[in-house]
Amino acid sequence: MSFIQRFVLPKLPTVLATQARVDLPGYEIWLHNIDNVHVLPTELDVARFEEALSKALQLYSHAAGQLRCNDGHWSIELTNTAIPVDIDYKLDLNSNSFLSGDWVVQDDISPFLNNQPIGANLVNGGAPLVRLKLTFFNKETCIGVSWHHTLGLLLFLDAFFQGLYDIPSIGDSITLSHFMHALSQFYQGVSLKYPAPTFRKHHFPTPSPSLSAEYWPRMPHLHKSCVFSELAEIFYESCRDAEHLRWRFDNHDLADLRLMLSSQKETYLSKQDCLIAYIVAVLNYHKSVPVQKVTNTSSVLSNIPTDMANIATTLRQTLIQCRDPDYVYKWMTVANKHMLETANAGKSFLFSYLDNSINVNSNTIIDWHGAHFGCPDGSRFHTSGVAKSYLRCFKSNPTKGDDGVWYPRQSIDISMGTTSELKPKLLETLAYGIPYMLDNGHTRQCLIY
Repeated sequence: MSFIQRFVLPKLPTVLATQARVDLPGYEIWLHNIDNVHVLPTELDVARFEEALSKALQLYSHAAGQLRCNDGHWSIELTNTAIPVDIDYKLDLNSNSFLSGDWVVQDDISPFLNNQPIGANLVNGGAPLVRLKLTFFNKETCIGVSWHHTLGLLLFLDAFFQGLYDIPSIGDSITLSHFMHALSQFYQGVSLKYPAPTFRKHHFPTPSPSLSAEYWPRMPHLHKSCVFSELAEIFYESCRDAEHLRWRFDNHDLADLRLMLSSQKETYLSKQDCLIAYIVAVLNYHKSVPVQKVTNTSSVLSNIPTDMANIATTLRQTLIQCRDPDYVYKWMTVANKHMLETANAGKSFLFSYLDNSINVNSNTIIDWHGAHFGCPDGSRFHTSGVAKSYLRCFKSNPTKGDDGVWYPRQSIDISMGTTSELKPKLLETLAYGIPYMLDNGHTRQCLIY
């Protein structure tokens, strides 16, 4: 027995038993998967896992649905379709045979994933929106999950616009994290950490021409698109010569950096603000074309000075502005329109590389390791995805000591694609440590989007 494919149905009745579909606004139509792997230092019980999955699908029943588009209207039909679970046994190996160390972001996690069914269409077809794979190694279990972006939920968005929450829980990654936590907790037979999901969707009006003209320049990541069937080839070509740079920052060092930069400006700065400012400083120390733009998904244009403290301060001021309910409402009104139009044109967004910018995607607030299935100390998490100037941040995985005990790493993993010429220079400067850049690093004029 080496490979088995099973199918798991949601437990009935589901939380959405009284409705036929979940309507999808434009801002949720992102036609890609999130692919992750959870590595556990134990052998999971398959029957118990399937029972837990059935209960998790009862709560997240849209994950057992199918994606539909009729006359430009998108929805997830609540079909209660069985979810595929591949089971693979490689008991003579361990997960390190397929992983590059314990870095969170790997070059390739495809051996741990359940492949998309051949010939199955995602839109108006029978392709599942979530696929799972259990790979059993010697005293290890890897849970590979492919989760479609349309399953994301904007939690507490209405309450955010009413001023009841400071920050909405936004996005597909947080929804997937909550799903994996629920799966883990059902497996353990313990109460759920997070509340049951809400499927209420906020529907935005059509933006006025003046609002579109004001906010469209603030979302450069939505400006380029291509036919979905061509996306993989175009993206691969743009990343063909990208070198994967990875580094680990100790939390104590980041705390010291934050203290030094905050004291210079006498203002609150987060570790993330300071980390990004430091990375920009390191890049501009070596690049012939300096970083002039720092982008994330919700963005605003700001001029910033050249020193590290002022970069961090401007990042903080930008985030405060971008979290203003009025700003978010207007930004999402415009984004919603363009995302819907792009999807209805049969296209997908293309994140193109610009030599003078970096795009930041931080997962440091997401508790991926908390989905531990009863192994809180040794649970590890991996994902993949490398592109030029695409900076990703995660809490580091734990490490196993010579005594066989798992120890938490108090550090942050960063991952970014860069050039073969630049990579060794960046690694050398990073190895000198943070004080080196505080003494020698000066960044050039930048813009933050």
